[in-house]
Formats: sequence, structure tokens, C-alpha cells
Amino acid sequence: MRKIALEEHFVTPELAKYGASTSTVAQPHLWAEASRRLLDFTAERLPEMDRFGLDVQVLSLNSPGIQAEPEAAVAVRAALAVNDLLASVIGDHPDRFRGFAALPMQDPSAAADELGRFLTSTRHDRLHPLWVTAATTALRRGELAGLKWADLDLDGRAAALSVRRSRTQVRYEVHEDAPKNAKARVVALDAATVEVLKAWHQRQREERMAFGPGRVDSGYVFTREDGTPLHPAAITNGFDRAVRRSGLPQLHLHGLRHSWATISLAAGTNVKVVQERLGHHSPAFTLSVYAHVLPGMQAEAAEAFAGLVLGGQQSARPVTL
Repeated sequence: MRKIALEEHFVTPELAKYGASTSTVAQPHLWAEASRRLLDFTAERLPEMDRFGLDVQVLSLNSPGIQAEPEAAVAVRAALAVNDLLASVIGDHPDRFRGFAALPMQDPSAAADELGRFLTSTRHDRLHPLWVTAATTALRRGELAGLKWADLDLDGRAAALSVRRSRTQVRYEVHEDAPKNAKARVVALDAATVEVLKAWHQRQREERMAFGPGRVDSGYVFTREDGTPLHPAAITNGFDRAVRRSGLPQLHLHGLRHSWATISLAAGTNVKVVQERLGHHSPAFTLSVYAHVLPGMQAEAAEAFAGLVLGGQQSARPVTL
């Protein structure tokens, strides 16, 4: 059995200063030694992994990382540098390291670009339409596996899909049930995803003709070449292979769902809309999960309100309440 350590921290020379600035919370005299170890990937880290029997470390940027940078442009450059460094380290030691990509939430469009880099790298993957749909709809794995063409409206004025079922696994045996929270929901589709799904539908028709009479017409959107629905585990394994081929920092299938929510909230999308799209049982739950996005949004809201109410109003007659 392989041993995997999750969220093992690292830091880059450029970002070490943020750790130093916040190290007073802990023991500042230890930061010099801590940063030295966090900067290392091979000289000490690999021997220590061997000593403790760890096969793989999943690397994660040390707090506060990029989120401490107030300037959006600087944060974007730092995220690119971090992700390129991670890709290099993982490329040099693919059997020992994975990593979580850094997203610069100070600039939602730049964060989306980082996710877009992965989707672009998978455009020749047979299951590219599945990865696009996962990224743009925030559906859970089981919901993607349970999606049928009858659930999709790709030609209407408001393209959408209906989440009506979920295919999950228990000890590899697949069970089909209602979606989580036992509630069906409708998820709007953007124009680009609609075109990707239309092209995928056509490819399935071509695969049906090439496969011959033995092909199964299951009606599911995401299938194997023989028409049978993808096993949930096969979706995860296929995604992991696509990530490894991309050469980019490690992404996780469920992480696409979190990326959609984080980027959408940082871009100003209403929490109620995010909650409905994710299928959470309440906006309060969504807020509890993504509270880390809100501090920056609160500052923006304060500035926006002040601009509307106070901007240009200093000479106005006071209002008595």
C-alpha cells in the first residue's frame, strides 16, 4: 500500500517574505530554519520521505502564500511562477510529488486563466468534453456520471442541463440514486460548453457507427467507446492521467467544483446563485465552505458603497433621521 502525505508545504524565495511578515504569530526566531526547509524539494525532503516511508507528497504553498499579496498583478505573476515551479518539480520526480495549483483570487480572470491552461492542454483527450463540463458546471463526479442526453437542452434559448440522478460507487459497485440532498436542479450552460457538448454528441454518433451492432445505446452523455456509461472511478482515473500528461500542477476532479465556486464568488456572483448551482442545501452552508473568499469581497463592497453614497456628496446638505 502506498503512503501519500497531503498538503506538504513549500515556499518560493519570492514568497518567503510573506511568511516572515506573519511569523510573529508563531515563533519568529524559527522562521529562518523553517523557510530553508520549505524551500527545499530534494536535498532533505526526499531522504526524509524515504526515512518515514512516504511514497508521495502532495505539495501545497505555505500560508499565507499568494493571498497575502494586495496587488492583483503581482499575485498573478507569483501564481504563474509557483505553478511553473511545481510543474518542473513534479516533472523531475513524477513518482514522488504531486501538487495543488495556486490560483490568484485577487484577479478572478487570471485565476480562470490558470484553470484554462489545463483545459487547453486536454483538448486532444477523448474525454475533454467531460473535463470542460466539470469545470463550467461544477457538477459532482456522480452527477457527471449519471448525466443523460435527455437531461440536456442544447438548442433552446436558454441552454441548460437538469441534474436528476447520481451514479456513485460503493466498493466499486455502482449505485444510481437521486442527487445529493435528494433535489434535482437545473444548471445553465454557457455557449462554449454547449458547442463542446454538441461536438461530443456527434463524436458519439461516429463511434456508434464505427463500433458496429454490438455498441450499447445507454443514453448517457459520458460513455466508453462501446456506449456503456463511464464508471465513476474511471472518470477520476482518466482525469488524473490527463493532469499528468498536461505537465501542470496537480488538479483534482472535485477541485474543479471548488475552483468554479471560488472564482465565481471572487468575481461577484451572488451567493444564492452559487449555492443553487452547486446543489448545496442552503446559502449558509456555501458561505461556511467559501468564507476564505469573502474578506477581499467585503473590502470591495465597502468601497463600492462609499463610492455610491459618499462620492461627490461631501458638500450635500446632511440628512436628519
